[in-house]
Amino acid sequence: IRVETYGLFNISRIPLGVMYYFVPIWVFRRSDGRLAFEEHQVRLIDSMELPPSSFFLTDPLLMLLMLYAGWAILRPHSGILTRRVHALAIAGGLAAPWLLMLCALSMNFRYRMDFYPLIEFGAFLGFMMLCRNSWAAMAPRSLRVAAVVSMGFGVAASHVILVLYRVSHFGSPVALLCQGVFAYYVQQILEFFPFLTRWIGS
Repeated sequence: IRVETYGLFNISRIPLGVMYYFVPIWVFRRSDGRLAFEEHQVRLIDSMELPPSSFFLTDPLLMLLMLYAGWAILRPHSGILTRRVHALAIAGGLAAPWLLMLCALSMNFRYRMDFYPLIEFGAFLGFMMLCRNSWAAMAPRSLRVAAVVSMGFGVAASHVILVLYRVSHFGSPVALLCQGVFAYYVQQILEFFPFLTRWIGS
């Protein structure tokens, strides 16, 4: 029914797609016990699979560098990038999978792979621009500390998300999260790692 009504790809799903891949507030419940945006999710999408995640959690360094590159390219009279049109053309081509995934019929954790070509291109571009920037040369220690901290945070978050992915059910999570996302994952982790039950009980 969803395919017949909205098709495999529909731009009306983009807000849910942005939440799924970048701001995972869709897993939280409202005061009436339903998931946030549950009506839109059930109407438009076959499945928004667990676990909740965000590129800002698992790849903060890459995301920050990509955002810096975008700001530097679009800034008027930046003078940082001489071949701005070429960079925008490449980024535009690599953004096509983003558009498809954000408006797809199903949103799955493995589809995150389609976002990485643009993220990594933007990150490398941002790193190159940062190295050429005069104010960046004035605070190399601060930038190194920020890079190490964001990279360490991303590695830790990626391992946490990996564990959550291992214990998550596939398919639509609407019925699974009736007790809340935190209660669901506590139950799943204790089921997969029963020794934690004895440790918590002691």
